[in-house]
Order: sequence, then structure tokens, then C-alpha cells
Amino acid sequence: MKCNNFLSNIFSFETTFVLFLIAGGIQAMPLFSPIGQVIHATTIFGGISILTGIIVLLMNKGGVIKRKKLQLFLVFAIFTTYAIASYFNTLGFEKADRKFLEFIFIVPWTIFASLIIINNKKRAFRFLVLLFIFGIIISLTTIYSVLTKDYSIIKKATDYHRLGTSAGASLLLCIIFFTYQKKWAWKFIIICSLGITTLGLFFSANRSGFLAAIITLFILLITHLKKKTKHKNNNILKKSYLIGLFLFIIIISSILLSFSSKAQYMIYRLEAKNPMQSRLLMYKESIKVWTNYPIFGVGIGGFSKITGLHYRQPHNMFLELLSEFGIIGFILFNIYIFYWLLFIKKTKIKQDIILLSLVTLFIFYFLNAMVSGDITDNRLFLALTGVLTSIIITKREEQRRFNANQRQITI
Repeated sequence: MKCNNFLSNIFSFETTFVLFLIAGGIQAMPLFSPIGQVIHATTIFGGISILTGIIVLLMNKGGVIKRKKLQLFLVFAIFTTYAIASYFNTLGFEKADRKFLEFIFIVPWTIFASLIIINNKKRAFRFLVLLFIFGIIISLTTIYSVLTKDYSIIKKATDYHRLGTSAGASLLLCIIFFTYQKKWAWKFIIICSLGITTLGLFFSANRSGFLAAIITLFILLITHLKKKTKHKNNNILKKSYLIGLFLFIIIISSILLSFSSKAQYMIYRLEAKNPMQSRLLMYKESIKVWTNYPIFGVGIGGFSKITGLHYRQPHNMFLELLSEFGIIGFILFNIYIFYWLLFIKKTKIKQDIILLSLVTLFIFYFLNAMVSGDITDNRLFLALTGVLTSIIITKREEQRRFNANQRQITI
């Protein structure tokens, strides 16, 4: 039975989907390099993910799709159609052509799969565990590359960004999973994983991932270090564990900064003025573009064309949306991103490991999206949003059915 469960988790739709989402990190791995020279990992795992997703839908005979989720997906479909139509403004511009192809292959499937197919807690938890495991594998690969002085894996900006965000996400999941697990053998494994992901985050030299992880950790601390109430505390994260794990990360970080030149390089990158100045320039230019084209924007991939900058995007996904798709595209996109907040008040996030993990990662990837990457680079943020929204909608429907049954019993 356990063997069958293990195999069903490994050979699942969520495995292919997570591989598709982290394909950039896999592409950077030396083991994948021979294949990656022929065909990109995103194309391989994207194709496999779409195929397995279709099989899941056919096996469920259409019972997967819920009305509210379909309605929300249709809102995003309108945004996608709008974005595709905007390509007529930038057609023929090399960076726009490439971005357009990436957009139509990556974004619609990411939204559909996360919102429609990952439709229950079992699938959502499997999705989180796989993110955790692959994040550790990517962290180990990063550590190995630094120890062997093979820096090819973190040479490209897109590579170290993806490596850093994978390590940062796994680090945060380590903290949540540690407090959730009851067996000390598992706790020991998770503590070791926490050390690995901390090293991986430092060695990736990814500033946005590092800062996003630190800020998200502080948010977790602040929201859980409240005074005790009269009601029983059923929170997943315990204060003592949370403080202890936070101190553990600080100790590991201090040791790294004392002995590792690569860790010190991370601090040097954080203190560097040139990247900050270039980002401020991109932000100013993107706002200027939007003020000139406030309603419809300049079209997908048009930021670089209009500004003359060699950057493909302003390194802020929301400024990218404003400048390239205008206020119309911005509103349509954010209906999808923040829809789940409508139901947050009545949802006990701190007492549900899946919702707590999803919200924590939403904050982490949201912070990343504010300072790095474009809409296709931030596919994990889009996927986390879809899964989070799907689970909250499912939970609300279950609660509504339960309340209706209780009323019938009372009558």
C-alpha cells in the first residue's frame, strides 16, 4: 500500500507540473546540459504536463471544473486574449516576439492547471511537498557547483534567480513542515534540509530571493507572536519552534558569512548601488510609459522597444502590466491574483498547513515579483495564486454544504 502511494505521488500530474514550473532551474543543472542544448526543459516538461493534465481531465469525466473556478479562469482568459491582441503593436520586435511565444505557451496553462486541475487538498499538499523536495535538490546542486568551483550553473542572471527562489521557497516550507511533523526523525531530516536550503540561498547569490525570504520570515514571526487569547490556540506554527528555527537560520548565516567568500558575495551584491540605480531607472521609465499610454499600454514586450533600454521588462511585474497592457490589462490580471482575499476573513489560515504554506509562498513570490522577472518568469507566483484560490473556493463550498446539511438536520 505504501509503495503504491509513493508511486502515485511520484508519477502524478503535480510532478510534471512542478517540473514545468521549475524548468529554468533544471535547465541550469549540469546533468541536464546535454539535453538542454537540443531542447529547452520548459518545452519538454510543459508538453508532458499538458499531456498528463488532459488525461486527468478525461479520467474525471468533466467533474473537476467548478463554476466559480471556471468563471475566474474566464476572467483570465479575457486578459490573455487582450494580451495576445496587444501583440499587433509590437509584432516584429525581436524581444516582443520571444516574449509573446513564451507567454502563450507558459501563462495560460499555468493558470488553468493550478486553478482547475489541482482542485483538492490532496493534490495541493502533493504540489507543496514536490516544491519542497525539488527546492532541496536544486539547493544541493547549487552548493555542489560552488564547492567544486563550477559556477556555470549560476552564471546567467535568470539561472541564479530561479535557483535562489527555489531555495527560498523550500526554506520557508522547512519551517512550516517542521512544526507540523510529530515524529522527531522527520524533524531531524527537515532541520538538515533547512541548513541545505539556507546554504543554497546564500550560494545562489540571488538578492531578491534572499530579501523576500527574510521579509516573509519576519511576517510569519509578527503574525504568530501575538499575546495569548482566551480561546484555544490551534495554530500550525508554534511560537517556540518559530523563534528557535529563526535563530538557527541566523547562526548558520553568521557562520557562512564568517568563512564563505561566496556568502560574503551575497552581502556585497545587496550593498551594490548600480543594480538599485538601474532598477529605479526602469521603474521611472515604466511609469513614464504608462502615463503616455494609460488605457491600453504599448503592447506585450513593448517596454524595451519604447524606452530603448536593453532590459526586456522593468523588473516589477505590476509595472510591467501597467506599461505594456495599460490599466485595462492591469485590472483584469489583478482580479485573478487577489480574488482569494475576498474569502480570507472567514478562513482559518494559521490552523491549516496547506493554506498556511500557500499564503506564505504567495507572500514570498509576490515580493520576488515586485523586484525581478516578468510575467512568464514569475510563473510560480501565478501557479501558487491559482492553487491557493482553488483550495479556498473548494473549502468555502464544502463549508456551505456542511452548513446546509446542519440546517436540514435541525429542521
